[in-house]
Amino acid sequence: MPGSRPARLVKAALRCYPPRWRSRHGDEAVELAALLMRDGVPVRSIACSYFMGAARARLAPGPRRRLGVAAGTLLVATGALGVPLALLSSSATASAASVIRARITKPGDAAGQLESLLRSRHLHITVTQEPVSPSLVGSIIDPGITRPSRSDAGIVSEMTGPCAGGARGCVDGIVVPARFTGSARIVVGRAAKPGERYAAAASIFRPGEVLQCSALLGESVRQALPALGRLHVKIAWETGSGKPARWPVPAGRYYVAGGTAQSTGSIAIRVAVRKPAPSSPATSHGQHC
Repeated sequence: MPGSRPARLVKAALRCYPPRWRSRHGDEAVELAALLMRDGVPVRSIACSYFMGAARARLAPGPRRRLGVAAGTLLVATGALGVPLALLSSSATASAASVIRARITKPGDAAGQLESLLRSRHLHITVTQEPVSPSLVGSIIDPGITRPSRSDAGIVSEMTGPCAGGARGCVDGIVVPARFTGSARIVVGRAAKPGERYAAAASIFRPGEVLQCSALLGESVRQALPALGRLHVKIAWETGSGKPARWPVPAGRYYVAGGTAQSTGSIAIRVAVRKPAPSSPATSHGQHC
């Protein structure tokens, strides 16, 4: 939700909730407010409903209120605003009445897990798979709407989490409005077959990738060649021209500056005339582990 005056009004109302409630449900309440405003609900009505919910939360007696009161406070808000509550459950707070969170917890069966969940919610979202480099297996590489309804455009948002191999920043879930009526297609990364070209790839020095912990990032090409030869893969060299060439190895004094995998049997290595600084982000995953 942007930092506009309506957004500040809603956030001011949410600050009236107890700290424990805000830490557990604040982000979801902000998300719900943004969806309601996008649907044309007046911000004053949203804020007023949240103020009512905050009063309920403050007045509820005893330490056992927890989820029941947390859900009830936002039920005041969603009920007053006419938001459908079909998806509210013991493990979901009030924003679940407006959105569906689909998160991948089984990378080995990411497509099947997502497809099953979305089908159970009667959403017109198809899930397909494409071959990807190792650290992207089980991640969403392309979430998008193919045929939005009038109010659905741009409304599918992403959730990020850990990647295969340990890096962070992969998309492992989506947030979709429960009332989504358009069509969407989600592409999930799968392990590639031998020789199969990747539809998406991460840095070859990233955790989980072929040159993680190799200590080759920042080394001269001449020093790196013996280790690269042991990989038994085809190498395309990328110089300043931006055009990769299979052979020969770049002449002169070049340093390994980065690279990506192209398939299970080929990689592209970017070289530079200057050695990357040891403390730069580019070299953080290319050292010994």
